[in-house]
Amino acid sequence: MDKIFNPKSIAIIGASAKKDSIGGIVLRNLLDLGYTGKIYSINPKYKKIGKLDCYSSIREVGTVVDLAIVVIPAKIVSQVIEEAAQLKKPVSNFVVISAGFKEAGAVGEKLEDEMVSLANKYSLNIVGPNCLGIVNPWEKVNASFSKNNFEKGKIGLIMQSGALTTALFDLSESENLGFSKVASIGNKAVLDETDLLEYLRKDKQTKVIGLYLEDIRRGRDFMRVLHKTSASKPVVVIKAGNSRKAKQAVESHTGAMAGETEVVREAIESAGGVYAEDFLDFIENLKIFSSFEKIKSNKIVVVTNAGGAGVLTTDLIERDRHLNLREFDLKEKRKLLKVIPEAGSIHNPLDILGDASVERYTKVLKCLRDISDIGAVICLATAQAQTDITGIAKAVVGANKYSSFPIVPVMIGTGAHRRAQDVFKPQSLNNFIFPSQAVNALSDLYMSSRKEWRLNSAHLKFKKTPENILKMADKVAQEHREAFYFSESTRLVEEYKINVPKTYYLGDDGVKREFPLVVKVDSPRVVHKDAQGGVVLDVFNDAQLEKVQKEFQGKFPDEEIIIQHQVERGLELILGIKRDANFGPVIMLGLGGTMTEIFQEKMFWLLPCGKKQVEEKLEQSKLNEILKKKKISLKVVTEQVLKMVEIAEENEWIREVDINPMVFYMDKEPVAVDIKVFL
Repeated sequence: MDKIFNPKSIAIIGASAKKDSIGGIVLRNLLDLGYTGKIYSINPKYKKIGKLDCYSSIREVGTVVDLAIVVIPAKIVSQVIEEAAQLKKPVSNFVVISAGFKEAGAVGEKLEDEMVSLANKYSLNIVGPNCLGIVNPWEKVNASFSKNNFEKGKIGLIMQSGALTTALFDLSESENLGFSKVASIGNKAVLDETDLLEYLRKDKQTKVIGLYLEDIRRGRDFMRVLHKTSASKPVVVIKAGNSRKAKQAVESHTGAMAGETEVVREAIESAGGVYAEDFLDFIENLKIFSSFEKIKSNKIVVVTNAGGAGVLTTDLIERDRHLNLREFDLKEKRKLLKVIPEAGSIHNPLDILGDASVERYTKVLKCLRDISDIGAVICLATAQAQTDITGIAKAVVGANKYSSFPIVPVMIGTGAHRRAQDVFKPQSLNNFIFPSQAVNALSDLYMSSRKEWRLNSAHLKFKKTPENILKMADKVAQEHREAFYFSESTRLVEEYKINVPKTYYLGDDGVKREFPLVVKVDSPRVVHKDAQGGVVLDVFNDAQLEKVQKEFQGKFPDEEIIIQHQVERGLELILGIKRDANFGPVIMLGLGGTMTEIFQEKMFWLLPCGKKQVEEKLEQSKLNEILKKKKISLKVVTEQVLKMVEIAEENEWIREVDINPMVFYMDKEPVAVDIKVFL
């Protein structure tokens, strides 16, 4: 794959003398950028394009071609690729810019399938089709139809949108974004995000990696490579297309709550990546990770020449889940008093007043250098009449050289930003126009700094599916049912030591009733019992029971009716499994019962997952505060989650499990009250 980004020779199949055609733009880009390798123009319409000889076919080249750029109609792409792959000196690497493949419908999908077959037959590397191309600024390679308006630097990009790639290029000058390698992957028929991430992981010029993806192929492989990569390089991922309606109607609360967005986010973050909320967040993360080293503490100091800006930044830090303001002790305040005017503030945020000179900024930043346990300083400046933005920017550059923590500049305003960036660009630093951008990016920088790379340690040894459970699942499948009856669900979870209240069917003889009771309809066709009137609580005597039974027999004439001993009140949680088509089993835990969809307090684990991963997430969650108030052991909750992990790993035929609620108590074992299992 190195020959894709560092080719010694490039053939442009579909090169053109027309300046506004894709083939003409790609050729001109390579020439204008100063590509030093050999360029072969391929097009039977020309003998020459400019000073370059033009060949009617790649067969006529007669020498090694490291990379072929394909910009011809989709219907003849496979023919030309096979021709190049069959040469005595075969071409193995292609960038297919041409559109008209899978994105264009059934005919295009067939053409793309032909291309994939050729790639498998001849062991070809193909980027695209339907893509912008590839760029390597360090080697002056612009094999794309983007402008030559990008900067070289440390950021590697893997982008599923050519338009957003060109937008980043356009921003590169004003936002000090420099790129090492860029791949627009389009339909990713052959090479996908996982292949390219693996390549950039080993690339010495790439220090930060950004991915824009509209879908993720080979989810488990992607997580594995992301985990390896993020241990040494920050990886920022923005995933689009999460708001599309699910193709399959959601049948359980677990399925509803573990939607695509939640699962993708958990997959990225559990593998060590940074999940970007939107494109602005993506850009700001690329800026901070390419400009600053990881931070050791979450304690932030704010320095400002504007009180309002300082207060806004303080509010943002206090609302952030991960960052805190650094409090100063008496000794530290005395030091600060020597460099901050009496009318200013020696409490964090440090207000050094509107007339703050470059000298005052310099002295304050030097004073902070000697104070321990600071994670980062946010250095704010608003451009007042006497404010020397250029001088303050130079002071920030100097402070970053001698400080053990990053000094993150926020020069507010378009003009101030432009002047500051002129200073920062040669130093590979970056300014943030608004405090919110700096705080959000710092929060992600801190969280990236403290991640412990535990994914590989989460290997549990599982036994095979119990034979009795497997027989039961086969029976359900033979009956063409998608869901278990409650009795079957009970047998499944009890096999894994999950408690279920005493339950029997209407008409069972010899059952000793212990009021109060709960009456429920038990049918795979009645999934949401509450909404369909299929649950009655607080049945306190035989007369009530008889009345409810008659009502159910009228309402659900062909369904089974079950009776449960009503459990004591406790903390109701929902615990479930969803098997994601791409990432595999997902374990979900959240507030249960009627609170499930109101508060949406939930957390997820992807497999493999062990005790440490479960405990760490629970300890950091809002749910842990509820457990403490209810005096419920975090250990007990962890144990139940790990039982679900075991069910998920041992039973590949399960699509979803939904236990809602599971009732937890201060002094006894939890109980699974309602259970749904889907094949």
